Amino acid sequence: MRVRNTFPNEIWLEILKHLPHHSLLQTSLTARGFCHLARPLLFLHFSIRPRGRTSTLSSAQAKKRLHFWLSDEIAPFVHSCTISRSHRGAGWYITNPPNPLFDVLLDNLQRFTNLQRLSVEGATFTGTAMSTLSGMLTLRHLDIEGCKVEAVESLEYPHQALALSSFAFADKQMFDCRLYPWIPFFCPDHLRELQLHCTPHRLYEKTQEIPLCPHVHRLSMDWFGIPINDCLAVLSRFPSTQVLRICDRSSDPAMDSLGSNAIPDIRDPFPVLRELTTPYNYLPTILPRAALTQLTVFICEPSELISSLEGLDLSMTIDYLNLELYNLK
Repeated sequence: MRVRNTFPNEIWLEILKHLPHHSLLQTSLTARGFCHLARPLLFLHFSIRPRGRTSTLSSAQAKKRLHFWLSDEIAPFVHSCTISRSHRGAGWYITNPPNPLFDVLLDNLQRFTNLQRLSVEGATFTGTAMSTLSGMLTLRHLDIEGCKVEAVESLEYPHQALALSSFAFADKQMFDCRLYPWIPFFCPDHLRELQLHCTPHRLYEKTQEIPLCPHVHRLSMDWFGIPINDCLAVLSRFPSTQVLRICDRSSDPAMDSLGSNAIPDIRDPFPVLRELTTPYNYLPTILPRAALTQLTVFICEPSELISSLEGLDLSMTIDYLNLELYNLK
């Protein structure tokens, strides 16, 4: 069958986009025209992760596959890439030893000339890898989890920051996983979504380097025992937030009385906040909020919630309320 004699290529592409990967692969084997159309779709996503003890792939075979994906014929098709040391086994996520292929891939990421999304977990970024990453101007989404950066003090940062629309960072409570080497990589004027999952000493070791990000509309902060005052000092850098999620796993009920910074007035910087997910002890500082329509308060006793709401003007337009309470009697 001659593909071009039936429908235009644009229509075939729309049809092929909706096929699962295995069906797309089978379709590409039926005709030369389908092979030509399906090939870019077959290689949109590249993933390198261990498969545990059940893997039968030898080191030589893995290296051969990697070179295939990095080839001039395939690499331009890749739009997203996942690099991970973990695999799921027996109900847990198991972290494997460092894979030498990670270094090869990170040092050659520039071969993915159309890469838009990169997710890396448990890898070590060398100076070469960081330099390579800084030149990937097509990148729009970057997710860094539990990654180390070698020789941080001697790094040469990019002259032009990446136009990332979303950036996610998690230190996984690792001592040598730091946030501040990544800050120069994103342009504050382009960033729209930010997720930071940090222990206190990671987020505040160079907090003054976190720039004002005027266009971030979705913000998620997951931290452990950070005083509210310090928390608000960071939140004030994102004045246009519409969806805010604060998850504090601290067990210290007196944390809201601590802090190294003066409490900033965040009521004005958050005029468009619509959705809020927060621990109960942040409510007196953040509420009231005129534009707020959805509120989730989690893991608190009823008496704690009532105490935190005392004296607040709650004449708001909330149409969705979710309370996750415990110690109900």
